Amino acid sequence: MGSEALLHTKFVGKPFVVKAETHGRIDHLDHVKTLYFREDAITVFDQSTGNALERIAVN
Repeated sequence: MGSEALLHTKFVGKPFVVKAETHGRIDHLDHVKTLYFREDAITVFDQSTGNALERIAVN
């Protein structure tokens, strides 16, 4: 069973929380400055409804 860390950041200028696998350790996340995601490997949820969003428009 793995563990998870919550990474608090900003996305398009707004607060954004990323849930990341830690595999039992979190020190490898200490100096994260940039996150990259494959479009097919990320699901974004609406904070107020909890529903998954189909697409994110980045302007």
